[in-house]
Amino acid sequence: MSGQDIIITGVAAMFIVCVIPALRSKQKPPMATSLPLFIGLFTIGCVYVSLGLALSAYMTFAQGFLWGWLALQKSRQPK
Repeated sequence: MSGQDIIITGVAAMFIVCVIPALRSKQKPPMATSLPLFIGLFTIGCVYVSLGLALSAYMTFAQGFLWGWLALQKSRQPK
């Protein structure tokens, strides 16, 4: 595990902790925020895999999953 992998993993873990209140809240971020983050984080995760930053990729995929979950929650909210 490289130093870059450790730093990126730590920052990603902080971002995961920061998104948890949004998952629990009744008010969700707009789809214009959630969907691009979902797609972008999965893209970045694939780049990390190609660079051999496995732990960073795992954490980034976890972030992407949470933003996708937020998008799903937003899509199921009454209008």
